[in-house]
Amino acid sequence: IAGTTNGLVSFFPNRLDDKIYAPAVQLNNIYVNDASAGFVPNPQEVDKISLSHKQNTFSFDFSPVAFQNAAGCSFEYKLEGYDKDWILNGNTRYTRYSKIPPGEYSFQLRVMDVNGVISPHSKTLKIEIAKAFYQTALFKITLAAILFLAGWLVVKSYLNRKIRKHKLEFEKQQAIEKERTRIAIDIHDDLG
Repeated sequence: IAGTTNGLVSFFPNRLDDKIYAPAVQLNNIYVNDASAGFVPNPQEVDKISLSHKQNTFSFDFSPVAFQNAAGCSFEYKLEGYDKDWILNGNTRYTRYSKIPPGEYSFQLRVMDVNGVISPHSKTLKIEIAKAFYQTALFKITLAAILFLAGWLVVKSYLNRKIRKHKLEFEKQQAIEKERTRIAIDIHDDLG
């Protein structure tokens, strides 16, 4: 029994039950493109990160926040939008993703206590990887328009050359017909 400002407090160790309090999980560090320094100063306070198309390799360090049996905790994680199922990581406190395509993802991390019970305390981090300029719809539409215009110009040039060629042949035929007509008139006049 001990006295405090709030009154008497008593502690009976033999009355302690074997209740295990649910551990929490925290992100210790986020690495992008295997950088030696972390990507953000305090990853536990970040809910979303935005990356460029070149920053498509990232890894995480994490640890449990537990008052008992911290060494016996194990982890599961899932990159929603990339992984189909949860990945059991055991007591390893690191994971890495490489060459992730552009898009929006959600990294979910959860911890299990020493008895294998999943803690209700988890960590979720939204990750957005931007598309490269050549992967955007605007670039693809512009490229298609340029290719269509180039194709149209090639076809137009080909048809113009063909029309000029036919026109020259037609003019040559006209000149021959005109000459034949003149010769026929001259012969007719000479005979007449």
